[in-house]
Amino acid sequence: MTDTYTNRDSIELFLQAPGRSQYIQLVASLDGYRYDGAGVDGAWNGTWEFAVLAADDRWFLEIKIPVKDLGIEQVAPAEGWRLNLCCNQKTGCSTWAAVGPNFHNPTAFGKLVAQDFATWHEQQPAMRIKQQATILATAGSKSAFYTDRLALINAAAGKLTGGNDLSRNWETITRAYSQMDFIGFAYRCVEEEVRYRKFLSDHQGTGAGEKLYKERDV
Repeated sequence: MTDTYTNRDSIELFLQAPGRSQYIQLVASLDGYRYDGAGVDGAWNGTWEFAVLAADDRWFLEIKIPVKDLGIEQVAPAEGWRLNLCCNQKTGCSTWAAVGPNFHNPTAFGKLVAQDFATWHEQQPAMRIKQQATILATAGSKSAFYTDRLALINAAAGKLTGGNDLSRNWETITRAYSQMDFIGFAYRCVEEEVRYRKFLSDHQGTGAGEKLYKERDV
């Protein structure tokens, strides 16, 4: 059955291919119901398939997604894949990536790492230095306002545990990634705030800021 999963134990997969602004949402329930959409467009229907295996205390889900559902010609090893997984239960729901109150938040989706995880993890401090430099440069005269906030985020990143033993232990890798994703989300929040401030500053007196506020309130 299609397009029905509300109030059922289900898993939601949000997937965005590299270089694509659009993302797809696939939902499969424990009892065989499904839903799909392109972004928030629930009228879209893909040709993906799924299978469920239920055990006494858990259940397993396998999904097969054709490349045409993703709007690409072929799948090749590349950076830039974004995804999120959400678990819906009668007692509540949870999300793998820190997307906030709305699951449809592609800027906060997690990154699919297409390289050795330990190597990726070691690169993160250098990546944060580059992000910080970009943020402060964009903020311009307001950069001092963000310096302390970035310092707090970096201090939190320095206290993270679980990054010393990044073997093939799935639980260790998942914990380390979740921690780093939270730091990444904090950085993205600052980046969005700086971008928003710059937009309002650049368009001050043009009415664009007021128009933007009205559009957001609709």
